[in-house]
Amino acid sequence: MPDPGQVSIDLTRPVHVSLAELPERWVPVADFAMSLTLYKPDRTTERLLAVWDASTSELVRLPVDMGERRSGLEFFGLVLGGRKVLLEGKRKRRPRGQRLCLMDIGTGSERWFATDPATYGAGVRGSVSPDGGTIATVLVAYHPDDPRGESETMSIAVVSLIDVATGETRRLFAAGLDGAGGWGGSSGTAWSPDQQHLAATYLVVDDEHPDGDFMTVVLDLHGDVVMPSRMAWLEPNENAAWLDEQTLLCADENGEVAPVNVFTGEAGSPFAARSPLARLGNRFVYQNHQRAPEDVPPGEAPIDRAGNTRRLASAPTVTRLSSVQLDGQDDAAWLRIDAHVGVDKLEFSSRLSITDM
Repeated sequence: MPDPGQVSIDLTRPVHVSLAELPERWVPVADFAMSLTLYKPDRTTERLLAVWDASTSELVRLPVDMGERRSGLEFFGLVLGGRKVLLEGKRKRRPRGQRLCLMDIGTGSERWFATDPATYGAGVRGSVSPDGGTIATVLVAYHPDDPRGESETMSIAVVSLIDVATGETRRLFAAGLDGAGGWGGSSGTAWSPDQQHLAATYLVVDDEHPDGDFMTVVLDLHGDVVMPSRMAWLEPNENAAWLDEQTLLCADENGEVAPVNVFTGEAGSPFAARSPLARLGNRFVYQNHQRAPEDVPPGEAPIDRAGNTRRLASAPTVTRLSSVQLDGQDDAAWLRIDAHVGVDKLEFSSRLSITDM
């Protein structure tokens, strides 16, 4: 049964929205949030942040300029009971020296945080602890033997904690001292439900992993290793990766998602779903990709074997999200969006529980 104060959502009940008709406003509390990329007929794109208004039960576009992917804002998570979002600000959208932002979705007010002072300008991934008091980050930092960042092959992957009250940063873990530590699209951090452990995925390049592999480690809050690094990544790459206080969802090099006991290192049988966008309770949410064979993302010209540019097929006009039980049963349509969009990230509020079937 849901805890007092929580509300439930039915991920098997179809919901239909039109992106062109979304209202735009600030929302006091959201049940879920998602970042979207809209693909337009003129081959341009637009990025937006949408939330499900808990009071009106409708999808709403927040009045936030997300900017371009490489220079704007990146959505990491819906936090503090659905009242704020955690964002990364890239080079054109952040105060000097600060990388992460907690934005109040009811007012648009922003509070910015600096990350590890030895970081490169490369990306960062972050998640907020269940009590909202700490932000965990994984990023790339200067190697101790190369403090000015002059080498092209030396770096370390760093897991750090930011105190939300004071803004102070404490380094918890570093990897890549014998090679190179890095960051990539599958990097991420995830807090256990009891807030006693932190899982982090980072990239490592060394003699054992010459082409670079994603590794996942579990730490306690003193930085001691609970689960040694293993070749896998968090899936999904935020707090929903934890099934309970001892079980973590990890994906292997084949994309198969399996539960791992962080204290014994034993992995269970893989789940049927691959590359889930999010998890709520006992259900994964995934995106149905419906691109026509000759559809390509903007900026990629389709060329046939003779070197001629092909005509583009008409772009998909509907995007669908579905949900499925962890065991692969009861696959159900959930959210239909009338637009050609990609759902870059989806996260549910901690105030939500799933409707019992």
